[in-house]
Amino acid sequence: MKKLNYFFLFFLIALLFSGCSEFETNQDFLNPDNDSELKKAKVPIPAKCWTTSVPDFSQGTILCIPEKYEVEVVAGGNMSGIEAHGGKLDTEKSTWKVTGCDFDYENSLIIENIEGKHTVMNGDYFLYTGTLSASVTDGAITGTVNIYEGTGKFEGGTAEVSITGILDFDTGIATMKGEGFWDFND
Repeated sequence: MKKLNYFFLFFLIALLFSGCSEFETNQDFLNPDNDSELKKAKVPIPAKCWTTSVPDFSQGTILCIPEKYEVEVVAGGNMSGIEAHGGKLDTEKSTWKVTGCDFDYENSLIIENIEGKHTVMNGDYFLYTGTLSASVTDGAITGTVNIYEGTGKFEGGTAEVSITGILDFDTGIATMKGEGFWDFND
């Protein structure tokens, strides 16, 4: 009986070692650098964000066209929030500015052309342009932002991000959510 116990113990140890060495082999197989087919695989990477604008009133205002309605918007500021692909935004280095503004009287919409730079805490950043519309009746925000250049995690990436949110007209602060997908040129 003692011989049988030693046999099972030896068998279990041998099984353990063979399982570990096979696992290492499988890990090498799954490494994208070792498999040209895996390198070609395109897995969608979400371009999601949850942001809050921080208006910088010292930058002044932009008068929307047509000027006869005397609608003005804050010229720029900073952004705080989270980027799903990069993490927390560095508010001091995440900036936005309005490059143009129109007022659609019939639909009660302020339409802003914007550009900016979102920088995450490790210093990686991306640049974007876009158009956002805010309803003057309820503050609802909709629009699209196009990411066109970046560094670090964002290098070689582009994305079209749909924006929704709400604007508080008393404070000038907008809270927004963005959704889209990154496209990385490899």
